[in-house]
Amino acid sequence: PDGAFAAWIGLLGAPDARLKQHAASELALMLDDWRTDDPVVAARLAETLPLKRVEALATARLERESEDAPVRSRLSQALVDLVAAARAAKPAAASSNDRETR
Repeated sequence: PDGAFAAWIGLLGAPDARLKQHAASELALMLDDWRTDDPVVAARLAETLPLKRVEALATARLERESEDAPVRSRLSQALVDLVAAARAAKPAAASSNDRETR
């Protein structure tokens, strides 16, 4: 999964908003799937994500779209979903490891 995940991460820097939205959606989906199947892999993948940069991008988009609230663009929604999936993947591995050591 690392190669595909890395390729999608690379597309987050695309100048085309539709491509960036698609990449964020795919990454969030991959993280959610791996979190269910193998939390350790999900956590490892989440660590490769430039999370601070994605959070900053999501925040900037949300601020830019604040006048239209509660309506948000698909890009904003995808970025928020990606941040949530990455944050969820990290503690999933920790709790999985806790269960294994008990």
